[in-house]
Amino acid sequence: MKFGLRRGPKGMFDRMESQGNITTGKLQTKHEEKIREAQQKLDELAARIPEENRIHIDLSASRIPNGKTVAQFKEVSFSYSPGKELLQGIDFSIIGPERIALTGPNGAGKTTLIKLLLGELRPDKGDIYFPITNHAYLDQHLRFMDPEKTLIQNLREISGKSESDGRDHLARFLFLEEAVFKEFDGLSGGERIRAALACVLGKKEIPELLILDEPTNNLDLQSLERLESALFNFKGALIVISHDHAFLENIGVTRYIGL
Repeated sequence: MKFGLRRGPKGMFDRMESQGNITTGKLQTKHEEKIREAQQKLDELAARIPEENRIHIDLSASRIPNGKTVAQFKEVSFSYSPGKELLQGIDFSIIGPERIALTGPNGAGKTTLIKLLLGELRPDKGDIYFPITNHAYLDQHLRFMDPEKTLIQNLREISGKSESDGRDHLARFLFLEEAVFKEFDGLSGGERIRAALACVLGKKEIPELLILDEPTNNLDLQSLERLESALFNFKGALIVISHDHAFLENIGVTRYIGL
């Protein structure tokens, strides 16, 4: 969109426009270099996971272009009650397969920000641009999973896979043989988050964005390594709410947004 009139000699305007294109090109090149460096770091981090805790699955379909806008907040403010702003002037963008951590003390508004992004809440001020329609949000309680159904039943309902394909898929997430018939409510904390990931990543259209809210609560080392290994396979954008800085480093978070 163009505003106003062109003023000054045409050649001058063309030179200014050319310089603007060069600047944009440099920024794009710099961003792509950061993405490549981040992927190299992920490969190095993945190599440290013991083989028995590694998850091997092709999630290349989750890849998004380096320059694609995933989300954009422009001067967003929000309050649950008048005069008590929880979020004020939030301004940031997520571009391409970035791995973002939302940090801050309890009550700072991290989960609220996610609800604003997903359209569950509306901002009092500002604008939110969220063009990604294929995404998955794993809240702290994994509410989209049916606690009374087995793992294979949950997977089939969420992904649409046959029982045979579903069992093969779950095996890649280290749920072997009779483990697929466990009720979700009876799984350990580590098994629950891994099972939830297996279900959303088993869809025909793999999400381009994963949002994880405190995924490491009460996980032992083995469960952490298996969760990290699953996330190494994911090629899309990632937003994580977590107080576990070691975990955030281990999954290759590229940027921290503090609230």
